[in-house]
Amino acid sequence: MYNLKEIKKTCDLFFKAYQSYDDFIPDWLDSKPPLRKTVRAILSKADTVDLPEDFWKAQASLYIDAHMLTDPKSIRKMLKEVEPFASEDTRKALAFWADNPGFWCFYAIKETLGDDFFIIEDLVTGQTHLLHSSDIGYMQTDVAYRNKHYLSLMLFNGSCLQAIGFPKFNSLPASDLQFFLSLFSPGLALSPAINRNFIRLLDLESISSLPVFVEGDVALKQTWQSFRLKDFSIFDLEGTWDSQEKGRLQIYRFVQEAASYASLPNFSVLEAERGILTATLVRDNKSGEMGLLTSTDTSYTLFALLLNRSYPELDLPEKPSVSISLGLSLLLSEGTYPLPWNKFKGLLDAQDEYDDNPIPVPELTPERLQELLDLSGDDNHVDIRDVLSRPTAQKQAYQDTYQVDPNDKGFEMFDWPVPPLGIQDLFDSTLNDSVVFEVMEDKRSLDLFNTLTNGSYANLIEQDGLASFITSLFADAYPEKVSMFLMNAFLWSLYYKGSSWVPARSYALEILKMKSYPLTPIYFEREAFLQDFTSFIKRILCTRGLCSLAKRPSPEEVRLGTFTIKGSDAFYSLIRPGEYRSY
Repeated sequence: MYNLKEIKKTCDLFFKAYQSYDDFIPDWLDSKPPLRKTVRAILSKADTVDLPEDFWKAQASLYIDAHMLTDPKSIRKMLKEVEPFASEDTRKALAFWADNPGFWCFYAIKETLGDDFFIIEDLVTGQTHLLHSSDIGYMQTDVAYRNKHYLSLMLFNGSCLQAIGFPKFNSLPASDLQFFLSLFSPGLALSPAINRNFIRLLDLESISSLPVFVEGDVALKQTWQSFRLKDFSIFDLEGTWDSQEKGRLQIYRFVQEAASYASLPNFSVLEAERGILTATLVRDNKSGEMGLLTSTDTSYTLFALLLNRSYPELDLPEKPSVSISLGLSLLLSEGTYPLPWNKFKGLLDAQDEYDDNPIPVPELTPERLQELLDLSGDDNHVDIRDVLSRPTAQKQAYQDTYQVDPNDKGFEMFDWPVPPLGIQDLFDSTLNDSVVFEVMEDKRSLDLFNTLTNGSYANLIEQDGLASFITSLFADAYPEKVSMFLMNAFLWSLYYKGSSWVPARSYALEILKMKSYPLTPIYFEREAFLQDFTSFIKRILCTRGLCSLAKRPSPEEVRLGTFTIKGSDAFYSLIRPGEYRSY
């Protein structure tokens, strides 16, 4: 039985000591240039991420505390430097922390004791602790924070743990957090991995409010298991599988089981998870590298057994090497992370568009997140069937639909293949990773580009290649969330309309019609985007050899984007739409 009244006194003393220690941080930080650089990087996020400036200041402070208070050597050095003038309580606290350094803890509440005391379980080690935290107490009063998993920098005060800074929160299991950190620092324990990758950890803030997605009692996942087979035929697995091929890479999507599947030990999974079950195989036909991806842990087991039966030499493990929640999978699919399946990412992204029965995932807008919170109970679980039953589940209710201004009707393009939504959703790749375009870089295309540009960019092109050179033109000019879409949409339009002289404004207008969101929140006004993008065409794309001007435009033509352009011979020698082959 805890004497919480006495322990609370200790907590108050330690908190005062922590506040006084804060006065000595600036001098300590001056001796740590790498930490100062990261602090500046954290604070600079306020310019690009829509969160209050105070949030980023708090994150910078937490980052500093984590590096100081988890390192006994740094604590002892500070103690030695401040000993002549620090208070006795501060000296005692620093000495105690040097022997009992801080650590990161990912935890769940097991029991609420009152007066902001809690029994918590460390989700990584399984150990239980007594925690005092007024912030955790406050978070239990708000449905957005209640009963989550929490991540805190912890200090021990001799009686209980105390959390430093406002706790981070999400619904991820410990295995998700460990996998995320292993992408950047494989093999490191939790505390050093977080300290080393604190900025990357901030990416998880974007999914902190997401619940756990389930269907009934089954959690939706993304699993991955790599393996290698020198010889492979999809017919060995029987059943029906869709297939697409791109160069040496091939993808197979499970469609229908064969009668022989009934002899598999867990065949019942197929019927039980029919609405959410997906299984995908990817293969490098040259190297034999392969991977199995499924949408639940149990479906992984089923298809691993199927592969082991067809190829006994495989001996795939009972559990996959990667099994992450749908929430983390959504985050990883939107960024550039060193994922085990990156080699096949282009094919996997394309597969989603050709899949007539994908796992339904709700649009993650602020309004949609609130809707999910309303659907989730105290266990933070949301049944995907409840999401789909909502009227907005199959609607893109939060994307803007662009209406062409009457004055721009004359600039609309006709008689060309507007890319379907399935293709448009692939417009997020670089040219090197594209499954939409085939890049045919050879001596002829290099000579044509260098001739058009008088060799001004020859060294850069020789160093990076034409695909990277073109990608960088857009990546350097536009925010990450729109740069690749703008590139791919323009290249598609130019390929099909660039054989004739067409106003630059027409290209910008058609891109706005394709996907006005998220362009509209960036530019706010239609004309701002049209003028900016047509200016970019003239200043950058025409001078780098992608397109040609019919004549020197007047200042008014430049301002309105009414000057006409054509795709260059260099462009057509380099790029053409790729082809998918389905079986």
